[in-house]
Amino acid sequence: MGPKQHGSPAQSVAKMLKRKYSRKSPGKMNLVKDAMIENDKVPIRKAAEQFGVFYGYLYRRLSGEVNVDSRNRSRPIFYDDDEAATERWLKEMSGREMGSKPG
Repeated sequence: MGPKQHGSPAQSVAKMLKRKYSRKSPGKMNLVKDAMIENDKVPIRKAAEQFGVFYGYLYRRLSGEVNVDSRNRSRPIFYDDDEAATERWLKEMSGREMGSKPG
């Protein structure tokens, strides 16, 4: 027999998702900045190894190819002004009782 599971299947999925998405710690950028400071004293590879940062990740930031504070994430679909305009339009249409029809 396998190990006994505790909790519902939803709880195990939640735990898995938490592990998956919590790998990126907010302290990573602090490590990168510390490694960049240390780079003045030691080579890039050594600094990357000391701080647990990938060499290429650190190199691209040091070379200026990528902004130091840059993170790999998706860009927003709507910018703030577009989102505000859409919100105003939806509120106005709702006030006129002109809801959207399904399908």
